[in-house]
Amino acid sequence: MSFVFDEVWINNGQLVVGDNNINPPDALGKGAGRVRHSAYIEGPLQVGNSGDFSTAEGTVMIGKDGNTGASKALYVKGDMRVTGDINLDDLTIDDLTVTGIATYKPDGSGGSPDSWIDIDYTGNTTTGGGTTVGFGSTAYFVDEAKVVFGAGEDLTIGHVGGLNVIGGAVKFNDATQSSSKDTGAIIVEGGAGIEKNLFVGGGEEITGITTVSCVLDANTNVDIAGNLITTSARCYEFDHTLLVIEAYGGWVKIQMKYKNTSLGISPNR
Repeated sequence: MSFVFDEVWINNGQLVVGDNNINPPDALGKGAGRVRHSAYIEGPLQVGNSGDFSTAEGTVMIGKDGNTGASKALYVKGDMRVTGDINLDDLTIDDLTVTGIATYKPDGSGGSPDSWIDIDYTGNTTTGGGTTVGFGSTAYFVDEAKVVFGAGEDLTIGHVGGLNVIGGAVKFNDATQSSSKDTGAIIVEGGAGIEKNLFVGGGEEITGITTVSCVLDANTNVDIAGNLITTSARCYEFDHTLLVIEAYGGWVKIQMKYKNTSLGISPNR
């Protein structure tokens, strides 16, 4: 038997949809202590277009609005708490605040990042207040994206124009000593281009050919174990000694002039 009503108004009572032997849940109260204007539906409950679900896929199933054409199937004003898993196909968030640990896990299929959980940010993502962000796997950033540290962008890391670019001063606290080209705190497999000055606090060892296209200023001894090749005259002064190197036919002419400060003479050798 069914009844058709234009309107049903339950005032100061409860709406219970279920077996006639079922007891309303404790959360809604019972008898004189029942919560007014509350409702209990044993379920499953479907809301929205009748054809959006073909089977009972959940206790509550919310489909698209086929009545007024509302743009959203579910609109929540206020806080929301979920105990359990949330499976989402797409998610758009205007503001997100995470006070605990947020874990994003891949779906286990492996392969390219597209087969994992993709989190696409069209705006800026800011973490602060001592927040720690940890990646248990791999974090992928699209081209031209960058990671910014500090309100004044003291450090930026990005992929720009096909290059990995670091903006800002970088300090490496690792104190590993270098004894070869494959040891040390920083190991570079390719070449290195340095726009400005280079200061070395310890020793320096060069195993390849060294080309000096400007004046070499040596403030201490210069120890040359191999051949020294020069294309034109060069003068190097350190302490009280002047070293002159110049091409001399098929030879290299080296002159060393030093000043005897006690006698006031400058002999040549």
